[in-house]
Amino acid sequence: MNKTVKILAIASFFVILLVACSKKSTKANNNKDSGNQKLEAKKNSSAEKKNAQNKLFDIPESPASDFSYELSDDNSGVKITAYKGGANCRIPAEIEGMPVTEIADRAFYDKNNIVVLVMPDTIKKVGEYSISSKSVKAVKLSSSLSAIGNHMFSYCESLEEITIPESVTTIEEDAFSPSGLKSIYIPDTVKEIQEDAFASCKSLSNVRLPSTLKILPVGIFSVCKSLESIDLPNGITEIGGQAFYCCESLSSLKIPETVTKIGYLAFNGCKSLTSLTIPNSVTSIGKNAFGEAQNSFDECGLKSLDIPNSVTKLEECTFCSCKSLEKLHLPDSLEVIPNNIFPISLQSVNIPASTKKIKGRAFRDMKNLTELIIPDSLTKIEFEISEGAMRNFEGTNLNLASQKRLKDLGYNGKFSSK
Repeated sequence: MNKTVKILAIASFFVILLVACSKKSTKANNNKDSGNQKLEAKKNSSAEKKNAQNKLFDIPESPASDFSYELSDDNSGVKITAYKGGANCRIPAEIEGMPVTEIADRAFYDKNNIVVLVMPDTIKKVGEYSISSKSVKAVKLSSSLSAIGNHMFSYCESLEEITIPESVTTIEEDAFSPSGLKSIYIPDTVKEIQEDAFASCKSLSNVRLPSTLKILPVGIFSVCKSLESIDLPNGITEIGGQAFYCCESLSSLKIPETVTKIGYLAFNGCKSLTSLTIPNSVTSIGKNAFGEAQNSFDECGLKSLDIPNSVTKLEECTFCSCKSLEKLHLPDSLEVIPNNIFPISLQSVNIPASTKKIKGRAFRDMKNLTELIIPDSLTKIEFEISEGAMRNFEGTNLNLASQKRLKDLGYNGKFSSK
């Protein structure tokens, strides 16, 4: 009887095991099928989108009479100087037997009847504000362009997406600032993007940057209020001033380990930014990188932040608009704590062992500050005299242990009364 029970128990165990494995396999296959279906759907969506775009660009060539034109700057072709036609414009490849090679400054500027514009591949040069039309919705660029020119698409409010040809190596200043762009894919052939290229593109939410990019320029995404996240390519060495200024929806950002410099006002006004990792490669953080002034409406949403030891100097008001910042870790390489560096929300911060001097207004009136973390190895600090006295920690509510530690280091100024 016992032998029969054992055999039945062993058989039951293997049945349960087979059922479990079958369920696991089914789940894995379902997940795989789901992933494949999503990938296939994405491919189909992309193909449908491309077909729809090709159909949109399938318009007849516009007659030469729709344009004003002249000889190109090098006398080798034709320059379009103005447009007089209707909603759909396909620029001819030739006029009067000569190739059309240029579009002049403001050629389509304020032509608010145009909806679709197709360039021939003979065009090599396009001027400033050349396509600045509020009504234009779709533009096919020439495959011979080497640059997207200054303000080329400024005020194109109806332009939501555009394909940049692989011939382009430079996107110049304010090229799309401001415009209605929602999405942009920048190919790896682009080596340089200049200042404010996408500034004030308030609907821009999807950006693909080229892997060849070395510098994120000044103001590139400033006031891009719909930008929630972006992947910065490895190889970038500098985040320029105001790069993400007032990107109110930006919630997280991973800074590549190749970055050495963060410019002034780079993250000022990023109200939703709650996650930011600064790598050890960073050696310089610019003035007002996270805020302008303690009463500024431009604030940063970070609650805690670690500054790596690779940073040896911080400028005034680096964090002063981070009105949600409660905890901050300063680098052990810091020698001077500057004036007005912290936000009034700060509750806890360390004094690095490397500190030699605390400026007169560094911590003044920080009423929420209750804790200073000071290492035992720190035995001497210079407290800068302000208005004839040590007032470095006046107005703070530091705990008694932190007050005693500062007194032991030579501070003879006041705190707030308990």
